[in-house]
Amino acid sequence: MSRKLIKQTCAQWRSNIWLIIEMMIVATAVWYLTDMVFLQYGQRNLPNGYHIENVAVANPTEISGGPLYREAPEGSTKTEYQYSGLQSILNHLRNLPMVEAVGHGNNTMPYNYNFMGNSLRELDRGDSLFITGNMRIITPEMVDILMLDPIDGRSRADIRKALERGELIIERGAVNLSGNKEALNNVPATDLVGQGFFFGGDSARVFKIGGVVENTRRNDYEPAYRSEFFIPVMPYDSVIPGDIAVKVRPGQMGEFLDYFSSHRSEFQAGNISLAKFVTADALREANQREIREVQRNLLVILSFLLISIFLGILGTFWFRTQERTSEIAVRKVNGARNADILRRLMGEGILLLSVGVVLSIGLDWLLVHFELGEFSDYRSTFIPGYGVWQAYPWTLGITFVIMCCMVILGTWYPAWRAMSIDPAQALQDE
Repeated sequence: MSRKLIKQTCAQWRSNIWLIIEMMIVATAVWYLTDMVFLQYGQRNLPNGYHIENVAVANPTEISGGPLYREAPEGSTKTEYQYSGLQSILNHLRNLPMVEAVGHGNNTMPYNYNFMGNSLRELDRGDSLFITGNMRIITPEMVDILMLDPIDGRSRADIRKALERGELIIERGAVNLSGNKEALNNVPATDLVGQGFFFGGDSARVFKIGGVVENTRRNDYEPAYRSEFFIPVMPYDSVIPGDIAVKVRPGQMGEFLDYFSSHRSEFQAGNISLAKFVTADALREANQREIREVQRNLLVILSFLLISIFLGILGTFWFRTQERTSEIAVRKVNGARNADILRRLMGEGILLLSVGVVLSIGLDWLLVHFELGEFSDYRSTFIPGYGVWQAYPWTLGITFVIMCCMVILGTWYPAWRAMSIDPAQALQDE
């Protein structure tokens, strides 16, 4: 059966060659659409490097006037008064029974688009060995609040102690080093632990790298950037932090927010005030609402394009089957069952599709190689295995399955209509 099918298909090569070309072009288009969805949702399912469950965040503000403003006590500077007020607020939060941990800093939380970029330079080779990345100034408690993921056998306690010692924490992504490319190619970030670095041109303040954590992302849809630097908060570095983060005990977030709302005056000290706590989940929702709307619109557009492609395939096979109505009638007269005819027509369609998909592989691979696909800059750098054969066959396989469904449906209905015609009526003009 299969040999006869191949022989007949080859014998009709003049008409089939155009159908194969059409299948090749359509398969490339479907692969492109599949690739877009794969990259979007593949990126969405990558690990974030942190966990925000049961976390609430407040942005402290300075009271600079009005009835709540207080002058610094005699013998204290404004900075000392504010620092004392901050510590009072933090201690009050720590003493609440529903709170597990309290931390603070600047640019501490994900799901915001702040980027405090800087270059981290090695003490001995600052001109040739440096890393660019995003600075996150945090207290050691933030390691447990965000549940950062250490690597190289270290624990969160090790990372926390390194911050307590005033050491710097970097990410696995620090292997993407600038400067001396030949000497530093493929250098593991863990090899930098224990070495001295300074930021920019400030060589007076040297940080020893105390540990490495997994790459973190600003949200669920962006790739991890080159590196994040977790810098320990030093006393009086930033008297009024950008964020105060609280880790609440499981199931007690509502109780914590209610308590804060009804006792807000307790969280004012040293001319520093906390006006509102927002859950990290709410931050994520606000940050990603527009992204999800764009993705929903993209799925609608892709669905419309796939339906259009299917209708095109249906029209092609409808016309092709109508041209073979008399052939179908002859087969039925000679004893062929409807199932035999349908199996043969579908087999012919799948065979032509297979040839077209095989030919489209070259076009698909060129799109990957020259990075013409949507979000192509994420492909080889940020999605593990993509851009090489570990993941590329998945998109090809999904494309082939989608195309097979289209061909089967596009063949079945016109074939069913042709087989329902009485053979005598189909052959009366022959």
